[in-house]
Amino acid sequence: AAKNYLNEKEMSRLNRLDVAELTYVDQGALHSVADGQDLLLKQGDLVIYGPGQWHMQYADFPVSFLTVSFRVEASSPCSRLAGRCLELSARQTALMRQMLLEDAAAEYAYDSMESLLRLLLIDLLRHETACPKKPARPLPATNHAEQRLVDQLIQTISANAGRKLSLQQLASSVHISTTYLHRIFRTQLNMTPGSYLAK
Repeated sequence: AAKNYLNEKEMSRLNRLDVAELTYVDQGALHSVADGQDLLLKQGDLVIYGPGQWHMQYADFPVSFLTVSFRVEASSPCSRLAGRCLELSARQTALMRQMLLEDAAAEYAYDSMESLLRLLLIDLLRHETACPKKPARPLPATNHAEQRLVDQLIQTISANAGRKLSLQQLASSVHISTTYLHRIFRTQLNMTPGSYLAK
């Protein structure tokens, strides 16, 4: 049997700790669904999930992101940051970059990551105190609907790879006009449907 070397005071402190999670998007975009809200995290954005906060993440396209789980006390001020899309300052982004570059096999890597995380959280909390709270940046319903359409269009293009597919046929496959087809490809993918087909 394992022995417990912690005294009652230390055990009480550990019981008040819980796990929070931080997700930072390095490249691309990531959907974060928490508390019934779909946030779109873009490159350089960060979100913190509080202890016990249910959440899920998904991406429409390839994305590179870092997730860090860390223990916090139940009364931690980090709860003020939970569930919101946070746009990082240059200093905060530099701290995240250092975390991304940290070699897990290097000596003192854990200590370095913990220090960088503490500095980042302190900076975020200081900024939160100095600036009024911004509301969460929800994903508008129209944008979400357009993303679904683009996903369907991409699936249609993939299913017809090797066949000649006109823009009219593509637009008709999801019951939209070619004008709208152009608009949603430019909005969602930063390219025209023709460019995507050629690619």
